[in-house]
Amino acid sequence: MKVLFIEPNIDGYALMPTMSLAIMKGFINEKTKHKAKIVDLIFHKKDWEDYLSKIISKEKPDLIGLSVLSFNYTQAIKIAKLIKKNFDVKIIFGGVHCILSSKEVIKNEEVDIICIGEGEEVLKELLDKKLNCKGIEGIWYKKDDKVIKNGQRNLIEDLDYLPFPEWDDFDLERYFLISNNHLPIMASRGCPYRCTYCSNHALKKELKGKYVRFRGVDNLMEEIKLRVNQYHKKGMKYLFFYDDTF
Repeated sequence: MKVLFIEPNIDGYALMPTMSLAIMKGFINEKTKHKAKIVDLIFHKKDWEDYLSKIISKEKPDLIGLSVLSFNYTQAIKIAKLIKKNFDVKIIFGGVHCILSSKEVIKNEEVDIICIGEGEEVLKELLDKKLNCKGIEGIWYKKDDKVIKNGQRNLIEDLDYLPFPEWDDFDLERYFLISNNHLPIMASRGCPYRCTYCSNHALKKELKGKYVRFRGVDNLMEEIKLRVNQYHKKGMKYLFFYDDTF
């Protein structure tokens, strides 16, 4: 099956490409029999409707996924409306906003499925089952106008199991011009603290399993060497550690 990921930034700005989508693409392409592609709309704000429609028509995905944070939630809904108006395809929303505001997100008629935790294994199982949502932990979905709330899935403990992010669908050379030549990298997931101004204290309550996890040093060094070889000549000068706590 084919899944198309969308970065729903059509109104704001972005300094770096979206790491979550790059990780998901790498996972689907390397750990499953399915194929994934990313559509980044940040440089197509004026023609995003035509640009996205042409890609969907060409790729003919079985599933479209949008990475949703609170600041781009309304943009994601706008994009989903356009897709549903013109294409017969299932739409899944994932991201922090979906985890913390699940009831709000699933109410939208354009949203068929939401991921309520980490998405890698969820998406693999969903695609393996040809979008049959029954019994898949980590999602809510709609069936016969009812919302089915499946249970939470355990977080991935071994981060070294995850492939490296795939950045090739992003126009990195243009990003380097506006990001002071940074590329994001992540050495851990989760945060041990409970700052009230941050979403981590709320995420800990919703998610299941070990919350703070770290990649191995060798695994991290391998990715650093890879990025230098891939992108230094294209303008990358720094790696930005995207961890909640460095």
